[in-house]
Amino acid sequence: ASIVSGSGTNSITVDFSQAATSGNIVVTANNLCGNGASSPPLFITVRPILTAPDPINGSNHVCKPAYGLVYTINPMPGATSYNWSVPLGVNVIAGNGTNSITTDFPLNSCSGNVTAAGINECGSGAITTLLVMVHETPPTPIVMLSGDTLVSSTTLGNQWFVNQHIIPDATGQKYLPSASGDYHD
Repeated sequence: ASIVSGSGTNSITVDFSQAATSGNIVVTANNLCGNGASSPPLFITVRPILTAPDPINGSNHVCKPAYGLVYTINPMPGATSYNWSVPLGVNVIAGNGTNSITTDFPLNSCSGNVTAAGINECGSGAITTLLVMVHETPPTPIVMLSGDTLVSSTTLGNQWFVNQHIIPDATGQKYLPSASGDYHD
C-alpha cells in the first residue's frame, strides 16, 4: 500500500495495489516540539478483487421448453456469494447467490449467455460466460402408411424405431419395413 495524498496532514488517501497485504496503520503527530505518542494500531484487512470463476458446467444447447436445468461453478475461495445472469426469458428458480442455480427455459426463452461471478467485500469479480443456444423442440411426427412404406410428416430429423429399438441408418422421411413390428419415428 502507498500514500497517494495527504502525507503530513490529518487525512490520507491510500492506494492498495494488487500486491498490497493486510497490516496496521499507525499515526504519529509531530510539531516543532517533536513527535507525540503513536496512535493505537488500526488493522486493515486487504482482500483481492475476485478473478473469473472456473468454467460454468451445464447444458449449452437447450430444447425449449426445458425445466430444472442446473448450472454450476466451482466454489471460489474468498467469495461470500455469487452473481448470475441468464438469457432473456430464462428463469432462475433456485440457488441465486450460490455457486449452483436451477433454471427453467419456457417457450419464450432466447439464446444468450449464462454468466457467473464471485462476490466479496470488494464487490463483484470478473465473470465467466457460457453461451447457451436455445432451440425449438421439433413437433411430434405423424406416421402414415403409403402402400408398404411408412411416411413421416417431418421431412428432416427423423429416426425410425421398431419395438422401441433404433433402426440403424433409418433417418429418412420414408421407411420400408422388412418385418412386422411396432414402428414409430
